[in-house]
Amino acid sequence: MPLSAIIMFIIGATILWGGSIYFLWRSLKQNKRMDREDDE
Repeated sequence: MPLSAIIMFIIGATILWGGSIYFLWRSLKQNKRMDREDDE
């Protein structure tokens, strides 16, 4: 496997994982904010 292919694979995996984690983090933050508003 050429080095460029490995680098592209790592970059692609990072973008996919980073995107999924980012969306999960955003949804969790929004849920927490909504819960806090309900408590008030």
